[in-house]
Amino acid sequence: ADPAVVVEDVPETTVVSLGVRGSYREERFAEFVDTLEAWLAEHPEWVAAGPPRTLAYNSPFVPGMLKYAEVQIPVAPAPVRDGR
Repeated sequence: ADPAVVVEDVPETTVVSLGVRGSYREERFAEFVDTLEAWLAEHPEWVAAGPPRTLAYNSPFVPGMLKYAEVQIPVAPAPVRDGR
């Protein structure tokens, strides 16, 4: 009933993801984005297909050490090069 809340369907996507347990601090999430970007650098068969995002699953009333989230980067197969 809150007009500030928007629910929208988005197309299915493939992501590289890390589960995060603990407080929802931007600095922590940034560290996990760095980890995912390092993984992508080591796996050239995948490229980022969008900006990183965080999915926070718990309410503000859950103690920090019990919270769970995911940090994701949408990915797509890297373009195939023809050797030229």
